[in-house]
Amino acid sequence: MQPFPHTLTSQQLLSTYLVAKDVIIQLGYDHELRWQSNLRPEAATESDFLREFAWVTLCCGMNERVVRAKFPFVSHAFYDWRSASRIVKRQETCQRLALIHFRHPGRIGSIIHVAAVLCSIGFARFKRVSLVANARASRAELM
Repeated sequence: MQPFPHTLTSQQLLSTYLVAKDVIIQLGYDHELRWQSNLRPEAATESDFLREFAWVTLCCGMNERVVRAKFPFVSHAFYDWRSASRIVKRQETCQRLALIHFRHPGRIGSIIHVAAVLCSIGFARFKRVSLVANARASRAELM
């Protein structure tokens, strides 16, 4: 029995990505894609990743202005994203302080969970695997 019955194949995942990309372009957000394509993922740090993950997690389904107003306080609660290790070691404190400003335990918990995953596998390995997956998706997109 498969541990995740809804796991997508690589081809299904790529197809889903391409559909999502087309929708983004059709909705007029192609400037976001251009901005993203100019980023250098290989230069990203653990701190960059934690901050971006937190931003996206908090913004999902929320008014961006609300998140923008609260994000400095949440960042402070998570030691300004200095390291996943620090967040994991002090996760109760991070969670307690973050929930004062952003009262969504699930989202705050997911930030802590991702920090724990980064601690477990290491950011260098995470980044290496992510870059390989991104390169494969880019090559497949060109086909």
